[in-house]
Amino acid sequence: MSLKKMNKLISRIPVSIRVTAWFTTFILILFVIIMSSAILIEDKIVNNLSAKELVKAVERIYEDPDEFENFDDGIYYIKYDSNNDIIAGKIPKDFDMTLAFSIEDINTYQIENKKFLYYDTRLKNTGDWIRGIYPLSRFQNDISKMWDILFYYIAPLFIAFVAFVGYKIVKNAFKPVKKISETALEIKKSKNFSRRIELDNSEDEIHKMASTFNEMLDTVEETFIHEKQFSSDVSHELRTPITVILAQSDYALDYVETLDEAKESFEVINRQAKKMTSLINQIMELSKLERQNEIEKERINFSNIILQLLEDYRTLLENSNIELITNIEKDLRIYGNKLMIERLFVNLFTNAMKFTKTTISVSLNRINKEIILQIKDDGVGIAKGEQKYIWDRFFQINNSRNKDKNRGSGLGLSMVNKIVQLHSATIEVESEIGKGACFIVRFPI
Repeated sequence: MSLKKMNKLISRIPVSIRVTAWFTTFILILFVIIMSSAILIEDKIVNNLSAKELVKAVERIYEDPDEFENFDDGIYYIKYDSNNDIIAGKIPKDFDMTLAFSIEDINTYQIENKKFLYYDTRLKNTGDWIRGIYPLSRFQNDISKMWDILFYYIAPLFIAFVAFVGYKIVKNAFKPVKKISETALEIKKSKNFSRRIELDNSEDEIHKMASTFNEMLDTVEETFIHEKQFSSDVSHELRTPITVILAQSDYALDYVETLDEAKESFEVINRQAKKMTSLINQIMELSKLERQNEIEKERINFSNIILQLLEDYRTLLENSNIELITNIEKDLRIYGNKLMIERLFVNLFTNAMKFTKTTISVSLNRINKEIILQIKDDGVGIAKGEQKYIWDRFFQINNSRNKDKNRGSGLGLSMVNKIVQLHSATIEVESEIGKGACFIVRFPI
């Protein structure tokens, strides 16, 4: 099997199983290393302890020969005369009695699976030799049995336990990943962008990834809603002018006999087409604004912007017999986007021009840590119950205020509200029926 095919097969295995297999193998290897080291250390410790016990026992007989016994506490004792003949003692099975004497050295003798420690000393008065022999086979057999139990019974249970617990831990850790996959699949099938991954209070990397995925879904849903709203708005608002254009076209085709009659139809069609163009531009501009969370800002002279814009409207105000009252404090600056601020003012001012009777008041002043813009008209005002809806798309004020000649798209104040939000500002309206309306925008300094 090629490496490529092997990698492909491995990639099909769930991540939780792969991770579990990896760390279980690691634990197994670590377990073997530790146990092997423990065996070596244990063997050394047993040898050292046994050697000390052997020396102590033989030295005790050296000090008091009457303490001599053939066998005591696992140690065999043999007494030799000066000719190296055995005169007393007990010989352990398989021990080589021809081994030479060695004073004050602990020696080892091993045959097959049997191991012996032996220690020699010479008595002072008689010249006899005392040899102590300590068989280690008994201890080794006990230890061997213990290790057999450990390796054949305890170790497999331990590894199985590690694998089981590890798999549960890994599986639980990867739950957010599984939920991400399931949520994405459900969204794909249902086209429901409101679905979210249910998360607990953990703050590990995987939960942070899932949280980021939820944030991405928020953005996707918001974009989807905006696009859906855009389509709905365009469809709704263009229905009337398209109907008018079609009606005029049909009328011109079927009934118009003179150039003047055709011209009237063309004028209606042209007017409705311009209205459609303006409406589409406004909807697209608002849709673009609503998708923005951050904008480019700079230090701008708000006072100069307003004064220049008011100068542009002066002739139009005079022709409409509208009196303009201004109170613009000089050189007031804010941190913002110049084009958006201009759009905000134009929308509010043209709105006032639509509904005012005789007078519009514009003021710009610094009060404490705010720069406050106020635009006031003396029109019929806005009812209390309608004031909270004026920021919604396509909302139209009641007919007493919004006469046919003043009818707009209902998008201007929605744009204003979004621009205000992008500048961390606030906007409010003060109005009573019959007393006009005053729009107040507060910009932080």
